Amino acid sequence: MENEEKNNEVETQQEQGWEDARSVDKGTKEKYFQVRDIVFLAICAAAALLFSAVMPLVAHTPIYGIIQIVVSLQTSFFFALGLYKVRKSPALLFMALCSAIIQVFMAPVMFFMSLISGAILELVALIIPGHWKNNVVRWLGSILFIPLQMPALYIYYAFISQSLPDSYLGNQWWFILLMVLAVIALNVLGTVLGNLVGRELDKAGVLDGSKSKKRK
Repeated sequence: MENEEKNNEVETQQEQGWEDARSVDKGTKEKYFQVRDIVFLAICAAAALLFSAVMPLVAHTPIYGIIQIVVSLQTSFFFALGLYKVRKSPALLFMALCSAIIQVFMAPVMFFMSLISGAILELVALIIPGHWKNNVVRWLGSILFIPLQMPALYIYYAFISQSLPDSYLGNQWWFILLMVLAVIALNVLGTVLGNLVGRELDKAGVLDGSKSKKRK
């Protein structure tokens, strides 16, 4: 009888040990990137670039913010979708890097603008509690990724390359303000759509492979 009790106690301890191990393993997986996370973020970044293929057509148009106008909706949509699923650091910076690698062959300055914007937002996310699991931080990340590139791009053309076109209307603040507001509006729209699609995919069990949990 005593032996049976001891055996049962040992089995209970072993089962508890396995449960603790699974709990630790699950927590580790939730904290760090997995292969599927990297693949999903890379696909989102590639899709953002693919649907922004119109950008080269306006790349040499001397209108301040025209590039950001034509890429804002697509980029914010896919970045919001990526952050909806992968709420881990450095998710945004990784998508920015994936985009920048392709951009370096088209416009080297955009390579640095993407990395700078991604790094700034990633640092902000690290400072705020919850990081990318914080819904406000996550929404702001996809909304501000493109707009943050605008002042940096203006500074580059005005002071580094010293090739700011006259038609950039550098002295007409109202035009710059109008373009910035338009870019922000498009990024807000793309972020809203990206989160809506992400929520529906999550409900269908597409993002996590099951219908076991629903995220907001």
